[in-house]
Amino acid sequence: MTLVVEIHEFSTGIRYKNNSDESWVSLGFTGQYMNVTCDSIPHCVERSIANKEFAISEGASSDQPAIIGRVVLGGEEGNWSVVAVVNKGRDEMGRSASFYRFFLCQGGDKLPTILAWIKDREQLPVFNPAKTKSFSQAHSFYDVQVRGNIPRELVNSSVPILIRASKQDVFEHINALVTKLSDINALATQKANGQAISWAFNVEALEQPWKFLVIQAASDRAYQLLKKAIANPPKVRTPMVVDEQALTSALKSLISSSSVRPESLETFVEALANTDINQDYWEELFNSQGAINALRQNIYSSQMVRLLTLRTLAIPETLSQYLEWLKFDDNLNKRNLNQPIITSLQFQSQLLPLLKLFRESHQIDSKLTEILQHLKSYYSPFANLFEKIGDYVQAILSDKELATFYYKFSIYLGYPTNIPSKKLSRRAFSSQKSPQKLWNRTIHIYKKSKKKRDIVSKQNVFYLVILFFALGVILGGTGVYFLGKSSSSPSGSDSIESLDSQKSNSNDLNNSNTTGNNTKRNNQTITKLNIPGEKQQKAINKFETDSLKAIENIKTDIQESFPNLTEEKIIIALEQNLGDEKLNYNALSNRDDPQYEKYRNEWINAIYKYQENNNLGADGIISTQGKTIDLLKQTLSAKFNSSSNPVQTPESSPVTGE
Repeated sequence: MTLVVEIHEFSTGIRYKNNSDESWVSLGFTGQYMNVTCDSIPHCVERSIANKEFAISEGASSDQPAIIGRVVLGGEEGNWSVVAVVNKGRDEMGRSASFYRFFLCQGGDKLPTILAWIKDREQLPVFNPAKTKSFSQAHSFYDVQVRGNIPRELVNSSVPILIRASKQDVFEHINALVTKLSDINALATQKANGQAISWAFNVEALEQPWKFLVIQAASDRAYQLLKKAIANPPKVRTPMVVDEQALTSALKSLISSSSVRPESLETFVEALANTDINQDYWEELFNSQGAINALRQNIYSSQMVRLLTLRTLAIPETLSQYLEWLKFDDNLNKRNLNQPIITSLQFQSQLLPLLKLFRESHQIDSKLTEILQHLKSYYSPFANLFEKIGDYVQAILSDKELATFYYKFSIYLGYPTNIPSKKLSRRAFSSQKSPQKLWNRTIHIYKKSKKKRDIVSKQNVFYLVILFFALGVILGGTGVYFLGKSSSSPSGSDSIESLDSQKSNSNDLNNSNTTGNNTKRNNQTITKLNIPGEKQQKAINKFETDSLKAIENIKTDIQESFPNLTEEKIIIALEQNLGDEKLNYNALSNRDDPQYEKYRNEWINAIYKYQENNNLGADGIISTQGKTIDLLKQTLSAKFNSSSNPVQTPESSPVTGE
């Protein structure tokens, strides 16, 4: 029993007007398909059309229709056989345009069936908007196929095979036309060799001629043009299995939107996992969105930072170029990170949670392994910077997962043989068991010594006190504070603190006993909050979630208004504006610092005092929207605009908004 199949159709969507002679003119494209007989057009077919796999070059169509046959691969949704009939038409101004009528049948072997159906109709169905079709008006046809003959002279030709224009007008009779199309389809089938079948007949020019197996030109002139185009393909070709339009749209969405759309990221991740996409194609894609200009002209817009961040993930070989563009090593000895790095970190914080949603995310691990290989040459200096970045991400962006990632980067680069510090080990690994596996390296983490403490007699303690007292006199009164210091750090860096640090601690402890302004906790000085008791805890609770984010907001807005200003200069100006030049913004990035509470309370006190002095309803909190943040932004903007009142840096260099 012969199987009955359904042949569906749809056409280019236009608004049109009928003429008195039954011809028509286009009034413009609608952006939607018309005369659709299926419930929904297969997604793979829509993407194939969007990627110009059926497109003839505009203005190149002949008076007779061009006909294109192609098998569209659909993966899980199945393959489809599609034949497009392309007619030349005109709009009301007399300008020519191409209009497409598509016929499709499910299955990758149904092109001969569609040709048999055309032959059975005894005429070629052409584009005619006036002959409307509706849903469920598919063409039912027996699955019989017109078999073609392969021209012997073309059997050994390499693809794409280009055939000269036919000397006879095959459009005079439908049998001759279908016979010719069947021969071309048979030749393309024989040459497919695992590829999807594709052919074009009676074409003047094609948008992508290299994506066809067999092409027959419409004229001698068309033959020469097509021959030249085939001989000079673009240096970077879109892989056949890549949905170029979808990938380009996804990339534009990822770099242009303030939030990451999961569907756009999924398209990008799927492309990362596609082994058919080589480095040259990725380079071309990113350059088309402005990557090359950003690198050459040092453009640091948020859009370009996101673009080059994704570029590094897609092409790990570009890491060194990316770091150089970010002026990464300039941050080694600075208190704060520069704005491009902060923008990249904010973007990474948006990406990371979504990457885990996709099954292809294992490809991200592969890319990160490649990135690590390129990072190896930087080692220790960048290891310290990665730890600093981890502190920033955890304190300011409140992203523990991304921060952990950078702590692991720091350990991977900085401790190829040595054991990382206790603090860094604790932040990088949830488990403190040693050793830990970190990518392709075994890391031995900090382990506290289990040796019992030596028992020292009271008499020995007395002699030790006398000894340290004597050393204290010789060294300016600092030696006494070496007593009881731990020496468990393998590298010795955590064993003893510098004399200056000890002297500072000594002075702080003395001041706490005499001034009454500070309280002592765990041998550290903690600044008291000078705000009413009922507001203290709220100010503390809101400091990381509100005040720090508001400070970041101020910094970002000021830098957008004054691009030449560094973050350091903005923060210095902010500290001066709050009336306390001793504020330490950089220390706020490390919550594990024993003196973190001291630094935090100093900021809360300064904010509270500023609000009191300016009648802002003092509570010690800067909200991201409110009178305090607005006044700070206005004051800083006025300060940077004023040449008569420059902000002084520690080197006494004037800062301007120029």
